[in-house]
Amino acid sequence: MSNSITVQVSTNSNGTINQEQTEATFRALLSDYTAGAETQNSVIEEHVNAIFDENLGDVIKMPSLVHAVCTRMNAVIQNYQAINDRVLAYVRSNSQGKKNEDGTVERPTSTLIVIKGAGGGVARRSDRSVVVISE
Repeated sequence: MSNSITVQVSTNSNGTINQEQTEATFRALLSDYTAGAETQNSVIEEHVNAIFDENLGDVIKMPSLVHAVCTRMNAVIQNYQAINDRVLAYVRSNSQGKKNEDGTVERPTSTLIVIKGAGGGVARRSDRSVVVISE
């Protein structure tokens, strides 16, 4: 899916720009684009969850997860990079964010967790066990 929308400017019979018609055309195209992006994100989410369902509790390397989702989405050479980029964006936007200076983290209840370092990768938060440390 492209990240651009092309709209032809509508003109009146005298050659002046018909702003209302042009805006209406753009709104319709934007609505279609938004629906397509949301649909694609829900499809990506389904595939990500299916992969974690099959690998319950595992930490999966980011490239492996992205490739598995692309494969499930029947990506071909012509659209592989676009789908790859969408999957990466989905994983990143649904993962816990950076730690702030005050110790809080962005998206603390995110669906996914990105684990850095050796043995790192992506894990589904709901699959991770909770460790309670008592005093």
